[in-house]
Amino acid sequence: MNPLSPDGLILKASLAMYFDWDFVTADRLFQEAREHGASGPDAYLNHIYLQAIQTKFNAAWDLLAKAKEAEPFLKDWEMVAFNLTMFEGNPERGLELLKSVRTQMNEETILLREYAFYFALDQELELDRIEERLLQVYGASDTQIQAYRNLHTPAERRSAFGTYLSEKMQEWQKSQYVSPVQFAIMQAYAGRPDQAFDLLDEALRRRDAQCLFVNVMPAFRPYHEHARFQQFVSAVGLNMHQVMEPQN
Repeated sequence: MNPLSPDGLILKASLAMYFDWDFVTADRLFQEAREHGASGPDAYLNHIYLQAIQTKFNAAWDLLAKAKEAEPFLKDWEMVAFNLTMFEGNPERGLELLKSVRTQMNEETILLREYAFYFALDQELELDRIEERLLQVYGASDTQIQAYRNLHTPAERRSAFGTYLSEKMQEWQKSQYVSPVQFAIMQAYAGRPDQAFDLLDEALRRRDAQCLFVNVMPAFRPYHEHARFQQFVSAVGLNMHQVMEPQN
C-alpha cells in the first residue's frame, strides 16, 4: 500500500491514534487523507472518535455532519451519533437514539448500552431489570439469580452483579483476550474504584487501546475528581472530560 495514498494515510493516522497515542499526528494525517481523496466511512470514523476522546465534542459533531454530507446513504452515521451521545454524557438523548440503532446490535450489547444510560440517570429499577436479564444471558443458575433478587439494597445488587460478571470475564479470558478496561468498567459500576483503578493501571502497562476511551466512558464519570483517575488520564495524554452542551 502506498503510504501517501488516501488509504495509506488513513492507516498511518489510525496507527498514530491507537498504537502511538499521538493525537496531533493522527489528526493531521486524517485531514491529509481526505484532502487526497479519501472517502467512505473510514475517511471520517476514527477521526470523529479522535475528537471525542479528547472531549472536543463540537469538532466531533462537525465532522459527523461533514461525513453525512459526503456519504449521505451510509447507515454507519446513526451508530456514530449514538456513540457520541453516550461519550458526551447525554443519556436522555442516547436512549432516544437507541431506538434507531437497536437492529444493528444483539441483545447483550443493547442491554449494556442501556445500562450505561440508566446508570448515568441513577434509575435503580432499570438497572435491576438489566442486571437480572444479563445474568440470564450470561448463564447464571436459577440459584444465583434468586440470590441476586434476595439482596436488599441497590448497592448490594450492583456489587453482586459486578462480581459475577468479573468472574465470567475471567472464564472468557482462558480462551480469548479480554481487555482489563472491561474488567475495570464492571468494578466501577459496582462501586469499587480502587479495584477499577488497579485494572486501568494494568491496561496502561499493556498500552491497551481501550485506554483511549476511558475518559468518556459513563462508568467512570463518577470518579473524574479521583486522583487516580486524573493520573490515568494524564498518562494517556487526554484532557479531562467535561460534560458539554448536547449537540443536535
